[in-house]
Amino acid sequence: MATAPPAGEGEVERLVAAAQSHAQAGRYDAARDCLQQARALAPQAPALRLHLGALDEMEGHPDRAERVYAELVATAPQFAPAHEALARMQIACGRPREAEGTCRQGVARFPGFAPLHAVYGNLLQSTARLAEAELAYIEALRLQPGNVGVLNNLGLTRKQAGDLDGARAVLEEAVRLAPGFLQALLNLADTLTWLGRPADAAAVCRDCLARNPRNGTAAAFLGLALRDAGEAAAAARLVDPAFVRQEQLGCPAGFASAAAFHAALAQEVTATPSRHSEPGTADGRQTRELFPARTPALRALQAQFDRAVRGYAARCRSDPSHPFLAHIPQRWRLKSWATLMRRVAEPEITHLHPESWLSGVCYVSLPEIVETGEAKEGWLEFGRPPFNLHHTVAPPLETLKPEAGKLVLFPGYYFHRIRPFAGDRVRISIAFDAIPA
Repeated sequence: MATAPPAGEGEVERLVAAAQSHAQAGRYDAARDCLQQARALAPQAPALRLHLGALDEMEGHPDRAERVYAELVATAPQFAPAHEALARMQIACGRPREAEGTCRQGVARFPGFAPLHAVYGNLLQSTARLAEAELAYIEALRLQPGNVGVLNNLGLTRKQAGDLDGARAVLEEAVRLAPGFLQALLNLADTLTWLGRPADAAAVCRDCLARNPRNGTAAAFLGLALRDAGEAAAAARLVDPAFVRQEQLGCPAGFASAAAFHAALAQEVTATPSRHSEPGTADGRQTRELFPARTPALRALQAQFDRAVRGYAARCRSDPSHPFLAHIPQRWRLKSWATLMRRVAEPEITHLHPESWLSGVCYVSLPEIVETGEAKEGWLEFGRPPFNLHHTVAPPLETLKPEAGKLVLFPGYYFHRIRPFAGDRVRISIAFDAIPA
């Protein structure tokens, strides 16, 4: 006769599954409620506390996740995954020394736990100790052969060390084992570009897009590879300045003027805590998620953003041969945050928003030096690739002058950054991503 499961075990499993479903849909409060109910049934289960820490990670609070994992290591030291999770969060929070101590202790205590060797490799790679990182990854692979995530990171380590053929070999192995592992495909494409094979890199990017048509990183890489491969027209069609559009935000009902609306927005986002829960510095900070909005001005802005995405999508003509136009979403969820800064001493690192079909940014308050526009300080720049992506043909650059009340819309896969500036007052911008639902 089969042994009956412990009382409540099936309900705990159901609650964990429900929490994961809620979290994947961005319903973090509902996910947390399910996990807390599960903990009430199994208060000593360390895996449930691990899930709660993972939820903090998903919400963008690595500091909170670190506290959960640190407590778990202290109270359940026999639970190896807690050590790995704590080390990851210490790395994420910019404390490599603490992370190294956690990794060393964890590896000594659990030498057969592959994820600890893998995260130790990540730490060593991030601190440019590449030979040691490679050894850590190789040990992780010995313990867990075929781990495509570790193969991918080993490939990156070898590329960083200048062993391009070695990087290509392990990345091709990762892709062979998991053809749908898009990050390995993209890293393989970048390695092929470094090897002077841009046409092959473009083919890999197209393979990524065939597997996941909404992969913004693949679309961005493809634009670079096409230009390097001599396909300038195809690259220009993919990264077309015409897809960058501007419109003026209106004055919502309930506000006496646009200036009053902007003042209310400034007040509401200034009161919003920072993304990682730490106090903002004098130079700049980024807020936590703003939507769904709970204050009047942000609720009105959320509605305007939603209308802007709807209008943009309605003006697009479907084109099956174009990654952006082939999959115009009918539904989306808005993810939004505000950035408050007094200066950018060096150019902001070029980035993109790979989850997003359409991204946007509006400006609430601008320093005078940005408004005058004499040297394009603090302007929004499109087209410049990140410094670590190899390319031989420089793409054209576009710059836009920020204006209070102006909304700029652009595909999420467009590389962009803020040009450096130093202002007399805080520059407040509110950005969003429209993520297909």
